[in-house]
Amino acid sequence: MNILKTKKFKVAEFSDAGLIERLRKNPKELEQYIDGICEDFSKTQEIDVFLECLKVAVMAKRGSATKIAKSGKIERTSIYRALSKNANPRIDTLQKIVNGLGRCLVIGKPHHAA
Repeated sequence: MNILKTKKFKVAEFSDAGLIERLRKNPKELEQYIDGICEDFSKTQEIDVFLECLKVAVMAKRGSATKIAKSGKIERTSIYRALSKNANPRIDTLQKIVNGLGRCLVIGKPHHAA
């Protein structure tokens, strides 16, 4: 089982309804979660973990996929397709979803580079 560790989170079950509800009730904690999954992905490059955690963030965000779609300038159905099991989303689709969550994907030097 994959485990994502962020500043305040240890997520063993990504579809955990309790986690989604907790993040939904605490916007500041949701913001930390989103920052953590982006930071962890930049270090680990584990796309499957990133996509599952991104799905949790989308479900936890108030207004959910409709609001994210509008602010990220993406169709709501594209969000569902991109975050579905066995999906292989394009980078621009991920960027739009992350933008809808109030963040952006950044391309830079790998963490292991000197």
